[in-house]
Amino acid sequence: MIVLAFSVSTLKAIQEDEMSGAAGVRIRMAAMVLAGVVAGVWGSGCHSARMAVPQELVVRSEQLTCSGRGGFNEDFKFGAYQVTDVHRGWTRRSAWGLWRFERADTQQCYEFSLAVPGGGRWNGQAATGLQSADLKTEAWGGELTIGIVSNQNLVVRLGRGAGEAWTMVLNQRSDEDLMTGYLSSGKENYEVAGTHKLAGTPMPLADASGYVLAKNNVPVAAVDVINDGAVWLSQGLSGSERDGLAAAAAALLLFQDLSAEH
Repeated sequence: MIVLAFSVSTLKAIQEDEMSGAAGVRIRMAAMVLAGVVAGVWGSGCHSARMAVPQELVVRSEQLTCSGRGGFNEDFKFGAYQVTDVHRGWTRRSAWGLWRFERADTQQCYEFSLAVPGGGRWNGQAATGLQSADLKTEAWGGELTIGIVSNQNLVVRLGRGAGEAWTMVLNQRSDEDLMTGYLSSGKENYEVAGTHKLAGTPMPLADASGYVLAKNNVPVAAVDVINDGAVWLSQGLSGSERDGLAAAAAALLLFQDLSAEH
C-alpha cells in the first residue's frame, strides 16, 4: 500500500507540472516503474498463475481442471479421469565424498491407477533419479558449494491390462533447465517438453510450469503442474490415444522434482 500511495501521489504531481529538470525526470521514471509494478501486482492478485498453453492447442482442445490435488493420499481427478491408489516410496539418498568433491544419488518411486471414462483402468509405475556432483571451496570467509553436474531422469511405464503398454522417458542434464524426452505407445511416438512459460506474462517461472506433448511437432496435449493443475487434450484424439495421454499426464502431475530438495 505504501508503494501504491507513493506512485499515485507522484503521478498526480507530474500531472500538475510541479516537477522539472533532472529531478523531475528521475521522479517521472520512478513513477512509471512503480505504476507498472502496482499494475502487475494488482493483475496477478486477480487470478492464480497458470501455464502458457500453445494457442494452436487451446483452440482445438478440452481443458480438464484438476480437483483434489495435493491431498494427503494424493488422489485427485481431472474431468472424468480419476487418479487413485497413489503409493510413493521413500526418497533414498546416498552420497560419498573425496576431499572437497561430493557425489550424491537420489531416487524415488511411485505408482498409481487411473480410472478412465467407460470403466477402464490404467496403471502407472514411475522411477525418478537425480545424480549430482558438487565441489566445496572456501570463499568470503565461509564455504561455497559449486554444482558441477546435475542429471535428473524420469521413467514411467503405463499399462491397461496385458495388451497395451506405454513408456515415457524424460531427462534433464546439467546444461539444461527443463525435462525433455518422449512418450511411446509402441505404435505412436510423442515428444515431451517442459516449459517455464506462464499465461499472460513474459516473465517465466523458475521451475517448470508444465509440459507440452506433441506428435510430429503438433501439440496434442498439455499438462499444467502448478497450483491446482490442469490437462488439455486435443479433440481429434482417438479414445485409446486420449486415455494413454491422460495416464501420462497423471504421471507428470505426480512427479516431484528431486533437484528442488538437493
